[in-house]
Amino acid sequence: MQKVVAVSLTYDMWTSINMDAYLAVTCHYIDEHDKLGTVLLGVEKFSNSHTSQVKTNLMEEWGITDKQATVELSEEKRVSGSKVIPLMNMLQRAVDSEGTNMTTVMAGKLAENLVRRLRDTLSNLESLSVMTMATMLDPRFKTHGFFSQ
Repeated sequence: MQKVVAVSLTYDMWTSINMDAYLAVTCHYIDEHDKLGTVLLGVEKFSNSHTSQVKTNLMEEWGITDKQATVELSEEKRVSGSKVIPLMNMLQRAVDSEGTNMTTVMAGKLAENLVRRLRDTLSNLESLSVMTMATMLDPRFKTHGFFSQ
């Protein structure tokens, strides 16, 4: 976390069956290799009047107090459309990288075809204004999420 330039925090609050309130703080970042990372900073019991103190304590403990760029609210039942293009991009890069290690001609051709199909799909996704806007508006992916500049 010390090498990360900026972070985005997600807060998830819930109440237990015993009516105890909890706050989970998750940190999202892009590392020095342009890979998306996520780490759970912690889950703490809290009262409504101490929400900001829980967040402050966790940020100080992890040494990211001066690195917070955005805050997002979490909702587990919905997947954000902003993740589709970056995930396809990461998949394409991983397949492209692994494709160079193929030992048989058939495996090499399969990897080539897979990379080509992923690039085509990614190109089509990036041309859809809804997907592009969702990705651009998400601070985690705004500058690193796209295959094409």
